[in-house]
Amino acid sequence: MIFGASLVRRMMMMVWTVLFTSLMSLISGESLRGETRQSSNYYSTGTLYSSHRAMDGDRSTCAHTMKLLNSWWRIDLLGVYDISSITFSYSGHPHVDMTDGRIHVGNSRKNNGTANPLNENYMSLHSFDSGVSGRYITITVPGTRFLILCEVNITGTVKGNRLMMKKPTKQCWKCLFIRLPHGQPPVLLVRLPKYKYIAS
Repeated sequence: MIFGASLVRRMMMMVWTVLFTSLMSLISGESLRGETRQSSNYYSTGTLYSSHRAMDGDRSTCAHTMKLLNSWWRIDLLGVYDISSITFSYSGHPHVDMTDGRIHVGNSRKNNGTANPLNENYMSLHSFDSGVSGRYITITVPGTRFLILCEVNITGTVKGNRLMMKKPTKQCWKCLFIRLPHGQPPVLLVRLPKYKYIAS
């Protein structure tokens, strides 16, 4: 197949632009979602303050436990992720007391996720430079008190994802793959044909 040089350049630019924007979430991290649970549900004036309210995108609605011993909130990310940051919003709620609140991240649900490694105490923003990964994230407060979270934002990437460029072969020239975790075969993201072109 023969194309003019300027057309080939435009085609290549379009391919790489689309590829770049598609991969930004894999490279820099994406906002993660999952299935949430908490130790108890506070109920007042016809409203159940269940765990999912902490991840509904609305800072005016809050997840709220009852005032019990060692209250916790947990999310199952439904996969193992490298966690880069967790941000908390309390929206000025009058009953919030997150003193000595804790974050546990790991792959175990034992003791509602609190058996996972403790990743320091938190206030409103916690960034993880490296080495923090897991499927379950559990937030706890010690003692007998409410646990109130108005919005939780978690960013991260699928653990083990790596971009890889295969060497040119007869069947594939400049093939960009993404390597998946747990021994799964790499997935082809884009194959760039080796077009011949003529000067224009």
